[in-house]
Amino acid sequence: MPQRPMVLLSGPLHAATTSLARPPWDQRASLWWPDDRAWCVATDVDSMSTYVTGSRQCIAALLDDDELEVLPVSAEQTVTWDGDRLNPTPPRQDLTPALRTSARRTLTGQRGHRGSRY
Repeated sequence: MPQRPMVLLSGPLHAATTSLARPPWDQRASLWWPDDRAWCVATDVDSMSTYVTGSRQCIAALLDDDELEVLPVSAEQTVTWDGDRLNPTPPRQDLTPALRTSARRTLTGQRGHRGSRY
Protein backbone atom coordinates (compact mmCIF):
# COMPACT_ATOMS: atom_id res chain seq x y z
CA MET A 1 0.00 0.00 0.00
CA PRO A 2 2.29 2.75 -1.23
CA GLN A 3 0.05 5.63 -0.12
CA ARG A 4 -0.22 4.27 3.44
CA PRO A 5 2.91 4.49 5.59
CA MET A 6 3.17 1.31 7.68
CA VAL A 7 4.93 0.36 10.90
CA LEU A 8 5.65 -3.28 11.70
CA LEU A 9 4.97 -4.23 15.33
CA SER A 10 5.01 -7.51 17.18
CA GLY A 11 2.79 -8.54 20.07
CA PRO A 12 -0.01 -10.75 21.32
CA LEU A 13 -3.11 -11.33 19.18
CA HIS A 14 -5.36 -9.13 21.36
CA ALA A 15 -3.07 -6.15 20.61
CA ALA A 16 -4.57 -6.01 17.09
CA THR A 17 -7.75 -4.59 18.64
CA THR A 18 -5.90 -1.84 20.51
CA SER A 19 -5.82 1.67 19.08
CA LEU A 20 -2.34 3.05 18.49
CA ALA A 21 -3.56 6.66 18.50
CA ARG A 22 -4.50 8.91 21.38
CA PRO A 23 -8.23 9.63 21.88
CA PRO A 24 -10.32 10.89 20.26
CA TRP A 25 -8.53 9.29 17.29
CA ASP A 26 -8.59 5.59 16.57
CA GLN A 27 -5.88 3.82 14.60
CA ARG A 28 -5.77 0.04 14.66
CA ALA A 29 -3.75 -2.59 12.86
CA SER A 30 -4.41 -2.79 9.12
CA LEU A 31 -2.61 -6.10 8.59
CA TRP A 32 -2.04 -8.81 11.17
CA TRP A 33 -1.00 -12.45 11.19
CA PRO A 34 0.48 -15.10 13.51
CA ASP A 35 4.18 -15.98 13.57
CA ASP A 36 3.58 -19.04 11.36
CA ARG A 37 1.65 -16.91 8.81
CA ALA A 38 -1.12 -19.52 8.67
CA TRP A 39 -3.65 -16.72 8.06
CA CYS A 40 -3.70 -12.98 7.50
CA VAL A 41 -6.28 -10.27 8.24
CA ALA A 42 -6.31 -7.15 6.07
CA THR A 43 -8.46 -4.06 6.53
CA ASP A 44 -8.23 -0.37 5.75
CA VAL A 45 -9.79 2.79 7.09
CA ASP A 46 -11.37 3.43 3.67
CA SER A 47 -12.65 -0.12 3.13
CA MET A 48 -16.08 -1.42 4.01
CA SER A 49 -14.79 -4.97 4.44
CA THR A 50 -12.07 -6.88 6.20
CA TYR A 51 -10.36 -9.67 4.29
CA VAL A 52 -9.02 -12.91 5.75
CA THR A 53 -6.87 -15.42 3.94
CA GLY A 54 -5.98 -18.79 5.36
CA SER A 55 -6.31 -22.53 4.94
CA ARG A 56 -9.53 -24.05 3.65
CA GLN A 57 -10.31 -25.14 7.22
CA CYS A 58 -9.78 -21.58 8.52
CA ILE A 59 -12.08 -20.06 5.90
CA ALA A 60 -14.69 -22.82 6.41
CA ALA A 61 -14.73 -22.03 10.15
CA LEU A 62 -15.36 -18.34 9.39
CA LEU A 63 -18.11 -19.18 6.87
CA ASP A 64 -19.79 -21.46 9.44
CA ASP A 65 -19.83 -18.82 12.21
CA ASP A 66 -23.39 -17.49 12.50
CA GLU A 67 -22.23 -14.35 14.34
CA LEU A 68 -20.12 -13.14 11.39
CA GLU A 69 -21.16 -11.81 8.00
CA VAL A 70 -18.74 -13.73 5.78
CA LEU A 71 -18.69 -14.07 2.01
CA PRO A 72 -16.08 -16.00 0.02
CA VAL A 73 -14.11 -13.99 -2.54
CA SER A 74 -11.51 -14.95 -5.09
CA ALA A 75 -7.98 -13.57 -5.26
CA GLU A 76 -8.95 -11.89 -8.54
CA GLN A 77 -11.78 -9.85 -7.01
CA THR A 78 -10.95 -6.16 -6.77
CA VAL A 79 -11.35 -4.13 -3.60
CA THR A 80 -11.93 -0.80 -5.33
CA TRP A 81 -15.10 1.29 -4.98
CA ASP A 82 -16.68 -0.49 -7.94
CA GLY A 83 -15.60 -4.04 -7.03
CA ASP A 84 -18.66 -5.04 -4.97
CA ARG A 85 -20.46 -7.66 -7.06
CA LEU A 86 -23.31 -8.15 -4.57
CA ASN A 87 -24.14 -4.45 -4.08
CA PRO A 88 -22.98 -2.69 -7.22
CA THR A 89 -23.03 1.09 -7.36
CA PRO A 90 -26.04 2.17 -9.43
CA PRO A 91 -25.33 4.01 -12.67
CA ARG A 92 -25.46 7.76 -12.12
CA GLN A 93 -28.43 8.24 -14.45
CA ASP A 94 -30.50 5.88 -12.25
CA LEU A 95 -30.19 8.20 -9.25
CA THR A 96 -33.09 10.51 -8.53
CA PRO A 97 -32.31 14.25 -8.27
CA ALA A 98 -32.69 14.05 -4.46
CA LEU A 99 -30.20 11.17 -4.24
CA ARG A 100 -27.76 12.98 -6.55
CA THR A 101 -27.91 16.04 -4.26
CA SER A 102 -27.44 13.85 -1.18
CA ALA A 103 -24.50 12.02 -2.78
CA ARG A 104 -22.91 15.33 -3.83
CA ARG A 105 -23.20 16.70 -0.28
CA THR A 106 -21.65 13.52 1.11
CA LEU A 107 -18.75 13.60 -1.35
CA THR A 108 -18.02 17.30 -0.77
CA GLY A 109 -18.33 17.08 3.01
CA GLN A 110 -21.47 19.21 3.12
CA ARG A 111 -24.56 18.66 5.19
CA GLY A 112 -27.76 20.46 5.93
CA HIS A 113 -29.69 22.74 3.62
CA ARG A 114 -27.20 25.60 3.80
CA GLY A 115 -24.26 23.47 2.65
CA SER A 116 -22.36 23.90 5.91
CA ARG A 117 -19.01 22.12 6.09
CA TYR A 118 -18.08 19.54 8.71
